[in-house]
Amino acid sequence: MLTNIFELRCRLHSVYAEEVRYRRFDNHFVFGFIRNPFSREYSLYKLFNRRINPNVSFKQWLFEYYDQYSRPQYGFFCDTTGELKVNLYRFEERESSMRAIAQRLNLDAERFISYNSKDSVNFNVEDSYIEAYDNEMIDFVAEKRKVDLEAFGYTFDSYTDVIKNVPFSFDVDTLYYCNEPSPIKCINV
Repeated sequence: MLTNIFELRCRLHSVYAEEVRYRRFDNHFVFGFIRNPFSREYSLYKLFNRRINPNVSFKQWLFEYYDQYSRPQYGFFCDTTGELKVNLYRFEERESSMRAIAQRLNLDAERFISYNSKDSVNFNVEDSYIEAYDNEMIDFVAEKRKVDLEAFGYTFDSYTDVIKNVPFSFDVDTLYYCNEPSPIKCINV
């Protein structure tokens, strides 16, 4: 049985490390999921469209609302110096990633996967993002998410197995990320 599971909600890894100093991260398996930035932005738009304003086009959302709702994923997983601090798994490889996590935690993989199954409505896994983009939109997201593309090996429609540290600095207070749900979980092992 797992004990001491907690989710790092809405903050950077380094902010939580400071806030919960009494909890030793050394004894936790800290992990998170990364997603192709193009797919992620389309998913965020679909969520915005469903919950906030159904009358906004994807292109309008990108160019008018984007900065209010989207932040680089890299910032969730690194410390304030830009060094990655989390075991990362790919959203695109959900099932194999969940199996690897279950194995690491000595859990029954099938039970763990079914418990953590992704809701296709909330994560927009059934809608293809590729047809939603034009060249101008691709260039816009590529520029805005340059750090995620480089660090996580993503291109518009694929990815490599390479995940690496890249130069990253926070131009605003680290609480800049506090309005986004965090993809990080920590489990005491």
